[in-house]
Amino acid sequence: MDRKSERGDDKWRQLNTANSKEQPYHLKPQEGAQEQNSQKCHLQPPEGAQEQNSQQLATEITRALADTETNIPTTKPCRLPFAHDHHPSMNKVHNLIQKHWLLLTKAYPNITAFKNPPLMCLRRPQNIKDRVVRADMGHDSRTSTRTLTGLHRTGTFPCLSCMSCSNITKGNEVIHPRTGKSYPIRDFFTCETNFVVYIIKCPCGLLYAIRDRISGHKSTIRCEKTWLPLPAHFKEVKHNVSQLRYQIIEKVPRPKRGGNHIRLLKQRETYWIYTLDTLYPRGLNREIDWLI
Repeated sequence: MDRKSERGDDKWRQLNTANSKEQPYHLKPQEGAQEQNSQKCHLQPPEGAQEQNSQQLATEITRALADTETNIPTTKPCRLPFAHDHHPSMNKVHNLIQKHWLLLTKAYPNITAFKNPPLMCLRRPQNIKDRVVRADMGHDSRTSTRTLTGLHRTGTFPCLSCMSCSNITKGNEVIHPRTGKSYPIRDFFTCETNFVVYIIKCPCGLLYAIRDRISGHKSTIRCEKTWLPLPAHFKEVKHNVSQLRYQIIEKVPRPKRGGNHIRLLKQRETYWIYTLDTLYPRGLNREIDWLI
């Protein structure tokens, strides 16, 4: 009986262990155990760790600020360029300018360009190669007009096919009405020639240097556009359009190596305004196009 009872007890134990594996018990936690676990999860940092973190943040912020300051472009002071050909004596000139530049800063304190000394800019002087070899071969002589005798004819002449021929002054030179000085015309020009500088003469003895077409100026006089200098003068003095006289003093050829043709024409117009002294009040030019 004892052996049978022991065998029964063993079978009973085996059945209990199998049931325990398939359906485990869900034990409830003890009172206060959940609070202890939450306290263990939220651990407080040790003493001094918070100070170390703040110091690291401070160092990182300072480094970032330093990087941004170095990357910010600094505005350079305004300095006037002093361009000149290179020469061994330029060091002496530089020292003299540096020594006496304070005179300008004290005399003109309101001009910001005089606060700092100029920037010395030296360019290469002209050598033998520049004097012997020419980069541009010059104006094409085949475009000039020659007479039947083969002589080169220069001056301003009417084309006999437009309305501006009646206002042209024939001749091979421009005579200044105030000074009496003559300026030769070195090519053959007609009313149809483009990209030229006109010299308009008023009966009062005033000159007007302009690059625009004469037909446009005649229409402004007829329409009495008094905000322009030429129509305003003709209306003030009570001149007629038929009294307008003009000559062509220079033609600006197209650059062979490319470039702004209109810009070159404006440069020559400015040159003749200063050469003939046609600025107001000694002339009829009120302003100058500074795009040169």
